Amino acid sequence: MKPGAGSGGAHVGGTGDDEAPKDPGARITHQSYTEKDYEVTPPAQRVQFILGEEVGDDAHESHPLFSEMEELVKDGDEMEWKETARWIKFEEDVEEGGNRWSKPHVATLSLHSLFELRSLLLNGTVMLDMEAASLEQIADLVLDNMINKGVLPVELREKIDINEYTCDPVLPLI
Repeated sequence: MKPGAGSGGAHVGGTGDDEAPKDPGARITHQSYTEKDYEVTPPAQRVQFILGEEVGDDAHESHPLFSEMEELVKDGDEMEWKETARWIKFEEDVEEGGNRWSKPHVATLSLHSLFELRSLLLNGTVMLDMEAASLEQIADLVLDNMINKGVLPVELREKIDINEYTCDPVLPLI
């Protein structure tokens, strides 16, 4: 065995085989790369590969998604769920006064909002494994979780009435 060969480490210089360089102080002065060495797979294509889908496979059809954000708002002794934002391709916010939706716009986040999101995910009520068939069941499970963690006093549980929102929506849904 030659000195330095089979040591398990990489070496600078040499011919690329398992043999050590003739001059241990030698350095590579240049190395040529082809365009293929720099090819990067686009993220969407990587995800499709991971999911086992072929690129250009039209078997999966994406459907429009509607989502809304509701906040538990306290007004004096009353507490109720208020819809504060919704997304259908673009974001719409409830304008001041709560009577109309803003003009649709591309949603952006400030750095402060990202830190607030991080804080809420770490310290707030996040339930990703919930089984529920209706908005009322979701609200009940979230409220029960908040009470169990001591975030919401038990006395306020009875004052929160989601039926007010679901039976008589103030804002029309599209």
